[in-house]
Amino acid sequence: MRTYYDETKKVLKKIKMLKGKESVTEIRILKTPKGTLSGFFNDDEILAKCIDTYIGKYNIYFTINPVKTVLLSHSENQLTEYARSTTSDADIEKLNVLMIDLDPKRPSNISATEAEHNKAIKKTQEIKDFLISQGWPTPIVADSGNGGHLLFKIDLLNNQEGTNLLKNVLKALDSLFSDSEVEVDKTTYNASRICKLYGTIACKGKDTEERPHRMARILDCPEAIETIMKDQLQAIASLYPVEEKSVGTCAPTKIDIERWLTDKNLKVTKVKSVGNGTIYVLENCPWRPEHTDGSAFIIQFDNGAVAAGCHHNSCSQENWQSLRDRLEPEWRKARLSSKKDDGESKESQSDILIESGSKAQFFQDNMEENYAAVEMDGHKEVYKINSKKLRLWLTKAFYSKTWVFRLNSARFSLFRCTCFR
Repeated sequence: MRTYYDETKKVLKKIKMLKGKESVTEIRILKTPKGTLSGFFNDDEILAKCIDTYIGKYNIYFTINPVKTVLLSHSENQLTEYARSTTSDADIEKLNVLMIDLDPKRPSNISATEAEHNKAIKKTQEIKDFLISQGWPTPIVADSGNGGHLLFKIDLLNNQEGTNLLKNVLKALDSLFSDSEVEVDKTTYNASRICKLYGTIACKGKDTEERPHRMARILDCPEAIETIMKDQLQAIASLYPVEEKSVGTCAPTKIDIERWLTDKNLKVTKVKSVGNGTIYVLENCPWRPEHTDGSAFIIQFDNGAVAAGCHHNSCSQENWQSLRDRLEPEWRKARLSSKKDDGESKESQSDILIESGSKAQFFQDNMEENYAAVEMDGHKEVYKINSKKLRLWLTKAFYSKTWVFRLNSARFSLFRCTCFR
């Protein structure tokens, strides 16, 4: 009779690289003749022995984030039958793991075909390459048995802010990479998320030649796992088009983006409605034509606001303003001309302020908190719109053009009013 004990111990050792050596893990086995089996473990040897006879018969899951030690009292280093107490979001110590789950689209409760499985693994590699190009560290790459997983080490508090950040990261990746065959699971952000335990067999539906049961396994694990910084998560989350609300009476003029794309001879390969906007994926990058992998995009929000960019590092500084600078060299002058008052030809300090602020990238989280990402000494810093740090950055930019050092409250209010136009 085959034993999986040694393989399970190796897997658990790799998982502890993400969660911490002393972390507590809940094991959950669903739909057995004795209901749900659950146990809380801080001893990997006992864990491996406890689950060995269940592998290949039932789906076995583990909590990806560390569970509070007090939960050991429910079922310490043993499996309990007909379990009533399992891990809730409030039972998680902190958010240590971001799991990106790629699953092939197919009817529920059946295993994937080889073709479906391979497409999901390919998409997993595609997202991994993209995130690494954005400066993210190398993750654990895994095969769920039906699709692919990327496991990144994070360090966030288990609170609403951390949860919302992960939620928007997944939404952004879904909007960028999901297609008719493979999709990013947008629900893996919750703290108490469980995942198929690698080294066990995924038993979804009947085990057939066309749709076989497969081993869930770790495909690649770096020797040392680095932690993703919060600003790196925010940079990806900002790619998700959230409705951008203007403050006060400011309202953007809605441009006919499809006509604009046609006029500028920009070919679109895919149009996708997401959130509160529409993404137009461009055939070629307008900043660097050698980028032909669908990395360049334009987003128009339902309120008329427009954003643009390219996922390659070499284009990280590009945005809607720089795109218009390239394709419409006179657009800024035309805008200023339309704002002249009584024939005044001199550029106003208000226009200079808005122009200075356009160098930042603005986004909003699901709690409707406004943020700005700005370039500082060769890297990006993310600040809240009302923060003193953002005001200081804007003051420096304003001073460099006007020699006016003081940015009063009225000017800063104007900046906040126009930043999401």
